[in-house]
Amino acid sequence: MKTTLKVFALSVALFGISNISFGQNTATETASSSVTIIKPITIDKARDLQFGSIVSSSTEDIVVTATAVESTVVTTTGATTGNPLAITSATRTSAQFDIEGDPDATFSIDLDDTVDMAGDGDAITVTLTKNLLNAGNVLEDGVAVLYVGGSFTIPAGQVAGVYTGTFDVTVAYE
Repeated sequence: MKTTLKVFALSVALFGISNISFGQNTATETASSSVTIIKPITIDKARDLQFGSIVSSSTEDIVVTATAVESTVVTTTGATTGNPLAITSATRTSAQFDIEGDPDATFSIDLDDTVDMAGDGDAITVTLTKNLLNAGNVLEDGVAVLYVGGSFTIPAGQVAGVYTGTFDVTVAYE
């Protein structure tokens, strides 16, 4: 009887342990995953920044400014004699960049602050301007237009010639 009691006690103990081990509660929940693929943002140059032909002065500095708008206006200050913009056939335009992307998305612009134009004389540094903000711009209907203008000084006695340079514009979604 002692042996039967031991086997019974051992069976009860093992059954109790196995009940605890297999009697645990479990729970399951399901989650979904998703992604929205948007059109990549692009920028294409439609035209270059062109100040046109400017008549220099041998005695006075001339400040030249091109507005950052669609219908560019180029103005000069500093010349007290003559008209630095006398050559009216010269092409004068702001640079234009067409930006496309996801409709109503916001984007930022990183534009070089200046561009150095090199030529036969000393380089001319142009301070660039733009019609859009550095950040918080909206792609209305998926498009935006960036105009870039600038200003620079032609020092008195600057060597005549063609002066050119390049600048970079980068756009990114925010």
